Amino acid sequence: MERQKAKVEEKIAAWSQAYLEAVEEVENSLRQEQEQSKLLKALEEQLRVAGSLLEQTRNRYLNGVSDYLPVLSALVSVQNLERTLIRQQRVQLSYRLQLYHALGGSPVQPLSPESLP
Repeated sequence: MERQKAKVEEKIAAWSQAYLEAVEEVENSLRQEQEQSKLLKALEEQLRVAGSLLEQTRNRYLNGVSDYLPVLSALVSVQNLERTLIRQQRVQLSYRLQLYHALGGSPVQPLSPESLP
């Protein structure tokens, strides 16, 4: 009888530990998702400002006030920010997949190039 009771208590303790780990995993995934969203908003704002600067430098060049080098520099900045934004959007998607998995979703199979339109 005591042996059976000990086994039940052991299973309850194991289940409790698994539950706590699952809750922690969900909380961590949510935190990552929220932090990544903040980062993306900041990057989008930087990109907006860089785009405005590009437009201003382009207008100065077209009006003969400046040479083309500032336009190229502003264009490189915009393109670098666009690449960074895309990379960080990919990171956010991976965080969402982790959250989905932590919430009990089945692992997602990666898309093959043949399945893409």
